[in-house]
Amino acid sequence: MDAKTILFLFGLISLCIGLVYLYFVLVNKKRNGFLMAYAIGKFFQAAGVIFISNRLLITDYLALNIGASLLVLGYGASYFCVISHDNKFKKSTFYVIALPIILSVLTFLVYQGTTYLSPAILLYVVVGFLSIFSGIKLIARKGKTATVVLVAFAYLGFSAAWFAAATGAIILGAEFQIVSGTNIFELVIYFSSVIYLIIESVGYLMILKEKDESEIAEKNEIILADNKLLKELNIKKDTFFSIIAHDLKNPIASLIQLGQVLEESHHELRNEDREKMLNAISTSARKTYNLLENLLQWSRAETGRLKVKPAAINIKNMLDDNLILLQESIHQKNITIHNKIQADTFAWGDLNMIHTVIRNILSNAIKFVHKNGNIYLSATNDLNANSTSITIQDDGVGMEQEIVNKLFELDNDYTSKGTNNESGTGLGLKLCKEFITQNKGDIRVNSAPGKGSSFHIVLPGYVAVSKVKKAV
Repeated sequence: MDAKTILFLFGLISLCIGLVYLYFVLVNKKRNGFLMAYAIGKFFQAAGVIFISNRLLITDYLALNIGASLLVLGYGASYFCVISHDNKFKKSTFYVIALPIILSVLTFLVYQGTTYLSPAILLYVVVGFLSIFSGIKLIARKGKTATVVLVAFAYLGFSAAWFAAATGAIILGAEFQIVSGTNIFELVIYFSSVIYLIIESVGYLMILKEKDESEIAEKNEIILADNKLLKELNIKKDTFFSIIAHDLKNPIASLIQLGQVLEESHHELRNEDREKMLNAISTSARKTYNLLENLLQWSRAETGRLKVKPAAINIKNMLDDNLILLQESIHQKNITIHNKIQADTFAWGDLNMIHTVIRNILSNAIKFVHKNGNIYLSATNDLNANSTSITIQDDGVGMEQEIVNKLFELDNDYTSKGTNNESGTGLGLKLCKEFITQNKGDIRVNSAPGKGSSFHIVLPGYVAVSKVKKAV
């Protein structure tokens, strides 16, 4: 196969590739400027090869100077489009490619020498530079695929052939012939050009296909995330209305009934019965208030209206305050509280949020502890991790591991009666998880049927107690 045949084959392949990419541009509703530029680049390459291969039929100026200009423009356009396969126009890359192209084309157009050697060497050097620059840019890209790497190495190999030809032209001087097929350097360029053309054109299509698949996968992930969020919102909405419709309605209805009985029959009731009824009203009102408080806190957290305001928290003082609030429930079951928390134990978090967490977990422990049961409170500061751990443990009924695993999940509607037939919604523990997470902490549960439960809360520590002006 002689040199002219190889050049003709290269030009024909370039033309066909240009037509294929032009077809993609025209049939695609969303026009892609890079695809159009790549097609034009291939047309330039085909035209440049046609000019050079017909050197014996036209003047050297048309064959070499104009042909070389078209080739440089074609290669530059192709390289820039492949580098920009993410469809992002990068000015710095454009300038690095455009500058040598502009300078070389101007040189080709104004050069009027009697020898073609100088334009040939300039063509080889410029195309070699563009090839090696493009290969390096592709290899340096983050998240590159195997196809990108393949095209990059094709560029690097192609640049080596062009630099070798430039070196050969300099060494051979006047003996160096173009379109003669008489020197090895020329043949290397021709064969490597055909190989490069096939790898680049097919590789560019594969790169664009991989990019489209990646974008589709990302969009699918977004859709899945949105669906998950929508499902969570529906679960929250259903939970909210379920609590309002059932758990909030029942105690209010009970309050109304007790109030009516007391109003209509209070003069007929014995003092003992009247006192029991008043206690029942007080208990029902307190439970209703706690439920409403949790609902309001939850709604504020979900709507973003509840902002975290961290401060130094004295853990012992906070536990003592909650124990006072729950003293009546503790007294009714004759529960013994084993409080081992030291007065100098501090944590860093939002006081109101952590108060809500502690109140809910203590209420839970009281609910599932038998009469004459025990609740153990402890807290430690981890100086190395700068964290504070709080443990609330009971010797109550405990839970199966399957229940523990789903205890904080939104779609978990598990509730059970307490040892004194106390009711609940399960909302409190979900609220605890939400608040602890917002305070950059963690909450874990260990439990076993018949052995009780242990709640472990980890919060950011606040060990510099001496610097605390006023701990809440």
